[in-house]
Amino acid sequence: MLIGDGLSPTDVKRVARAAEQAQELCGLPFTAYVAEDDVQGAAATGSVDERAHVLHATLADRDTAVLVYVDPRHREVVVVTGSRAAGVLSDASCALATATMGSSFAAGDLAGGLVGGLIQLGEAARTPISEHRRPTIDR
Repeated sequence: MLIGDGLSPTDVKRVARAAEQAQELCGLPFTAYVAEDDVQGAAATGSVDERAHVLHATLADRDTAVLVYVDPRHREVVVVTGSRAAGVLSDASCALATATMGSSFAAGDLAGGLVGGLIQLGEAARTPISEHRRPTIDR
């Protein structure tokens, strides 16, 4: 799990736990990243979307990984999914989670937005257990 500035140590633990819970729900690894300015205070180059995709490409498990990339300076959230993760996590689910996170961020709750968004994504990617497919019981 990658975390940038903007979160207290307690908040980092909350977000890390939410990423673990999301993975437990669906089996996909989740990473959250909060962008920061470099040491000189200059903004990073490239669009937020480009930077999110570049970071996702560096993840060891990028095919199954889900990256939640937040840039507070530009007030943007990007969810990047690997090729396998995209098969179980729809664009609509990512957009809904992004909107939910954005609402929390607008209210000043960065950690709460990340926690809620990660859990929401984990639930959306979970394979439902069908009530119609019960194992047969020998009689």
